[in-house]
Amino acid sequence: MSETEEPLREKTSTGRQTLYALPRLGTSIVLGIESWALLTLYTSGYGLAPLLAGFAIAMGYLTIAAAQFLLGWFSDAKYTKLGRRKPYIIIFAPLLGISIIFLLLPSLILPDLNDKNALFLWMLVWDIVFRASYAVTTPYQAWMAELFEVGERPKVSQLQNTFNWIGNGTMAIFSLIILTTYARALETDITTFPPIEYLLPTIIFGVLVVLLFYVIAFCIPTEPHFKIEINLKESLKATVKNKNFMLIVLMVGISGFGWS
Repeated sequence: MSETEEPLREKTSTGRQTLYALPRLGTSIVLGIESWALLTLYTSGYGLAPLLAGFAIAMGYLTIAAAQFLLGWFSDAKYTKLGRRKPYIIIFAPLLGISIIFLLLPSLILPDLNDKNALFLWMLVWDIVFRASYAVTTPYQAWMAELFEVGERPKVSQLQNTFNWIGNGTMAIFSLIILTTYARALETDITTFPPIEYLLPTIIFGVLVVLLFYVIAFCIPTEPHFKIEINLKESLKATVKNKNFMLIVLMVGISGFGWS
């Protein structure tokens, strides 16, 4: 799409820009917990072998690598009456919220937490679902360019970063104080029922993710229709030939082993 073909966008208010940025609060909280504390919960708390827990998390990383690519491609390819991005937000946001709740609260569903095979399969399946549904952030982020003119996007990004910081702070407090306290209790008695200070925030975080994505999906008008030229093969070639980008991806991948 050339600049001459790009549709004119109306200037938007700070309120709409803030509204669009809000989902970053929920996604920062749940991704931070999954990335930072899930391994501790399952290994130290539930006694799952670190190799199995690490394998489940690794499968999640592989899943999001494919899911982000595919969701970006699919949402570019088809314009619906809800636009390009909203259908994926509406479908995947609930999966993201449900999966983080199930990941953090296996004791509410699994009858025997001493069955490590069942616990491993539970973690594996729901971490894959979590990472696949987290790819909703790809069409969400692509939506920015279709809603806001170039001069507004830095401000929108700043608002997103503000909600990221708030979410990361919330995640750190929950993980360092509440989740680790519960994990220590599980070391003593694996059948310990999740205390209210752990149970309630977990459910709130899951619901918050869905709620914030649905608010923007139903409150922000659908973007105008315009043609996007898509050539998957050429896009892949251009990506692979971009050495700086590939080095950054490699660096992030290697550092991910340390973070895990």
